[in-house]
Amino acid sequence: MKEYRHYKANNYRTVKRALPLLLLLLITGYLQAEPRYITDQTPITMRAGEGTSHKIQRMLPAGGKVELVSSNRKTGYSKVRDNKGKLGFILTRQLMKSPSARNRVAVAEKRYTEMKQRMENATQPFLELQQRYRELKTEHNKLQSTSGNLDTELKEIKSISSDAIRIAEDRKELRKQLASQTWELENLKQENLELNNDQAQYWFMVGAGVVILGIILGMILPHLRTSVRKQPW
Repeated sequence: MKEYRHYKANNYRTVKRALPLLLLLLITGYLQAEPRYITDQTPITMRAGEGTSHKIQRMLPAGGKVELVSSNRKTGYSKVRDNKGKLGFILTRQLMKSPSARNRVAVAEKRYTEMKQRMENATQPFLELQQRYRELKTEHNKLQSTSGNLDTELKEIKSISSDAIRIAEDRKELRKQLASQTWELENLKQENLELNNDQAQYWFMVGAGVVILGIILGMILPHLRTSVRKQPW
């Protein structure tokens, strides 16, 4: 039992010491990996070792992207890592440093399609804004027309108001004139009445004087006749 524990402890220490080295190797491998692209002719085989005798791990699509880990000029094979992180070997001549023309065209077409879609997506709000602008412009024109009509109506109201004020002032002046003429008419009536009373009194006095004169003459004339008869001729 003690030996098993001692063996286990030794293995643990060994793994613990080797772990940093393994991590360093993995990190170094990832840092040294360079992007490469499969030729665009046909799919190629990725094998477990350098040579056709080794097992085929998978088929890599034409134009696909891999990471170059190392290359062997003698065998003509390169060690690569595919998009799933799996390591394998392929012929170095089947690798390119830049994407194939077919892939570049496909990427360009994809970008063009995306840009076109984005443009269409951006065009729709622009068209909506244009439509909204036209609607607002129409409303603005209507408001301007309404404002013009209101200004005309306001001018008419002001004109009517000024005419009403002028008419009211004229009526007030006419009332003053009417009151003045009424007062003058009353004065004339009073003066005419007084004048008529004076004339009536005058003619009354004249009539009374004639009556008195007639009485006096009636009293004097008989005596005058008597005196004339008594005088000798």
